[in-house]
Amino acid sequence: MELLELFTFLVVPENWFWWIVLGSFWLVFSVMYAVLGGPFGWVAVVLVVASLSHSAHRLWNGTVD
Repeated sequence: MELLELFTFLVVPENWFWWIVLGSFWLVFSVMYAVLGGPFGWVAVVLVVASLSHSAHRLWNGTVD
């Protein structure tokens, strides 16, 4: 698996199972990062939530590549 394919898989889930697994990982990771005082921590949480809602919308409409 190429590096770009791996990155795409970790960021853009292709079905609901991976959306739940990866989404929960990224959400917990970003909240922990924000709580521990990382720079732009809460911005990271907002970006993760926005990304999850966008990918859920794409999964719901069936427009995932």
